[in-house]
Amino acid sequence: MKKLLTAVVLAATALTTAAQDAFQPFMTTQVASYNIEAKLDPDAKMVSGLETLTWKNTSSDTISELMFHAYLNAFKNSGSTYFKESAFNTGYNIGNYLSESEMGYIDINRMVIVDGEPLTQDIKYVQPDDGNAEDQTVFSVKLPKSIMPGEEIKIQITFLSKLPKIIARTGYERGDYFMVAQWFPKIGVYEPKGMRQRAKGGWNCHQFHYNSEFYADFGTYDVAITVPEKYKVGA
Repeated sequence: MKKLLTAVVLAATALTTAAQDAFQPFMTTQVASYNIEAKLDPDAKMVSGLETLTWKNTSSDTISELMFHAYLNAFKNSGSTYFKESAFNTGYNIGNYLSESEMGYIDINRMVIVDGEPLTQDIKYVQPDDGNAEDQTVFSVKLPKSIMPGEEIKIQITFLSKLPKIIARTGYERGDYFMVAQWFPKIGVYEPKGMRQRAKGGWNCHQFHYNSEFYADFGTYDVAITVPEKYKVGA
């Protein structure tokens, strides 16, 4: 059974003129938009997905590298930055209390520029915040051709997400309840010089920390998810 869930972020304003007082909705600048086809495997606690990302360079900079979040890898091993920081906040490393089957992760199986070159071989996990080599919540991708100001790039990603036992607002419980959040590869935010007092342009793409929230550009999300007949889907 396929259920189509679509979330579109819109902004609206009221425009007033001497001749007319009308509400004129408009769409904010669409920087990162996603089309995702996903399937839930309740027994394996996994979501397989095919993602098509359209990203626009709205800055005046030339972009030669993209950076992505792989949030579910925070629950991949007890050495992740999230779990290590949990010890400072709770007095113990939460990851040490999860079995291997209760851990979570996201695998990037294939990445390619649509109608272009493959990128899978250029994926590199990086740790921009703390240098923790055990953390794989951020990865970078070098591009074969830079993205010029105003240009778009369209990338297709095949991925597999293993959900953890519920933690940090995502995961499974009882085997039939799934809270699926931050489950797909998500591009970071490129901030040009001057944005939030930046001295120079660069990616805002932090690792997943124990005390942190999420940050992303506006875009459209067109998501189709296949689930067993008995399941109810909410978004």
